[in-house]
Amino acid sequence: MLRKAGATVPLLMVLGFLVGYPSASDSHITDLLLQHVNTIGDVVSQLQQGEVQEALSLLNSLHSAVTTARAKLTGLIFKGRTDKLTDPFTLPEGIYRVHFTTDGFGAVKVIPLNSPDNRTLLFNVFEGEATDGVSTLYVTQSDKVLVQFSNISALYMLVFEKLD
Repeated sequence: MLRKAGATVPLLMVLGFLVGYPSASDSHITDLLLQHVNTIGDVVSQLQQGEVQEALSLLNSLHSAVTTARAKLTGLIFKGRTDKLTDPFTLPEGIYRVHFTTDGFGAVKVIPLNSPDNRTLLFNVFEGEATDGVSTLYVTQSDKVLVQFSNISALYMLVFEKLD
C-alpha cells in the first residue's frame, strides 16, 4: 500500500502545479488529468495481480492524457473542422511525433517561414484512415512555421508531441 500511495504523490504534485499555472485555466486540462489521480497506483495493483494487459491499457490512457495536456499547455495542439492556415508559431528545436485524428478526409502540411518552398506534407488521409489516428515524425531546427489544413471534411485534432 505504501508503494501505491507514494506513486500517486508525483501525479498529485503535477496536478497541483497545473491548477495554479496560468495557461491551465482551460478546465479540460485539469478535468482530463484529474481522471488519472489514482492511475499509477492502479497500474501497480494490476501488475501485482499479473494483469499486464489491463495495466497497459491504463498506462496508454494516462499517456494520452499527459500528451494532450502538454500539447495544450505549449500551444502545440490544433482542432477544427474546416480548411485553415494557422498563425505563425515557433516550433522549438527537436524531434516530434505528430499525431492526426479525423473521421474524414484531410491533408496537413508544415510550412517553415524561413523557406516556404520547403513544405512538408505530414498527412494526406482518406475518410476512415485516421479514425484511430495516424502518426509521423517531424524534425525541426527551431523554425517559425505555419500549419496548413486542407481537404478537411470532418472534425480533426493535430498534436505535436516532443520526443527529444
